[in-house]
Amino acid sequence: MKLQDVTSEVLKRAYIPGSRFIPNPLTSKCVWLRKEADKLIKELIKSRYSSKDEQENDFLGFLLSSTLTQKQIEDECRVFSTAGYETISIALSWAFILLGTHTEWQDKAREEIDEVLKGNQPSFEILGQLKILNMIVNETLRMYPPAPIVARQAEEDIRLEGVDIPGGTTFLMPILAIHYDKELWGDNAAEFDPSRFAEGASKSSRHPKAFMPFTYGPRMCLGMNFALLEIRLVLATILQKFTFVTSPIYKHDPLYTLTMKPGKGAQVIFKKI
Repeated sequence: MKLQDVTSEVLKRAYIPGSRFIPNPLTSKCVWLRKEADKLIKELIKSRYSSKDEQENDFLGFLLSSTLTQKQIEDECRVFSTAGYETISIALSWAFILLGTHTEWQDKAREEIDEVLKGNQPSFEILGQLKILNMIVNETLRMYPPAPIVARQAEEDIRLEGVDIPGGTTFLMPILAIHYDKELWGDNAAEFDPSRFAEGASKSSRHPKAFMPFTYGPRMCLGMNFALLEIRLVLATILQKFTFVTSPIYKHDPLYTLTMKPGKGAQVIFKKI
């Protein structure tokens, strides 16, 4: 089992007070995987320090040239190694499934891409002009957010909707439930409809912050802009070169661990244009 999957199983038991202090094979596995991951990260950093490529123009080189402490660098590497690629690949999988099912939106996006790019490769500067593509990405993230549930902790005593929450209390934010709330998104909340984002994310629902795939505030996702850029870039490139449909053998079975992925895979048939 991967660290993410083991951690997810451990978190499911966190609702039982004191359960994390009871020795069992699952928590032992989680501790072992964490130690192995930390060991690999430290070895990678040590190797870079001892090589001539310390200032190499990549993410690790950027961290090493910063004023961060050793522990902060290790923490950043840990975050990006666990959340820096899988969430993006999962979002792309859902986008392919949705566009392979709703091919009319695939056609609209491709028409826009051909008109704007005129056969050229997509670039950072031009991606902002692809309005339909951006609408599709936002709707994909609404229906299948990278983290369906996130945890937050109250720093001080607060009163929320008549409920007293003591400082230090950890509570869960059900992002997926918020994204499917009909009071916020209308009766078609469960349907794929990128047009709801035609006027931007803040006007897509009945509340300006109902769309929160990366959450908000100082603890929002650090890699939001990078993730959006990479997702749009990959989709634009694929749509330029391929048409695709969801395979007849695809079974819709979203699987929730720490992320929400296609439980039985994303079977999509691609055809080169």
